[in-house]
Amino acid sequence: EKIQSVLARVPKDKKRVAILHSTSQGLSVQLDGSIAGSIAKMLGWENVASGMTPMEKNPDAAPYSMETLVEQNPDILFVTSMGKMDEIKKNMEKTIAESPAWQSIPAIKQGKLYYLPQDLFLLSPGLHYPEAFELMAKLIYPEVFP
Repeated sequence: EKIQSVLARVPKDKKRVAILHSTSQGLSVQLDGSIAGSIAKMLGWENVASGMTPMEKNPDAAPYSMETLVEQNPDILFVTSMGKMDEIKKNMEKTIAESPAWQSIPAIKQGKLYYLPQDLFLLSPGLHYPEAFELMAKLIYPEVFP
């Protein structure tokens, strides 16, 4: 019911999104089978990583490439990660500040970089799935979801 309510209010504009997963080993992109990827798809957004070859040990993720990300030109970037959100944000901001390639991405230029909480997006949210669904919609359309 809650998911249908969110879908009814979400504008039908096309968004190109990338969902990055940050670990101490580096970055990967989340595919449509990931929690955030499946929500993005249900919201009618295009996951720029759709169709990429999944990693052998993680069928919901694909290897990350800065060149590919720049080519794919996402309007919105979501970041998932295990660990302390403050550290993740600090490391990501440092990486972005030091890289002209990162700064060329529309999502970065327009301040559309969002961090998703691990309790809703990395571990199965179970009964909280509608909450995860609404959170992604709220981040992009705050005017629709006060």
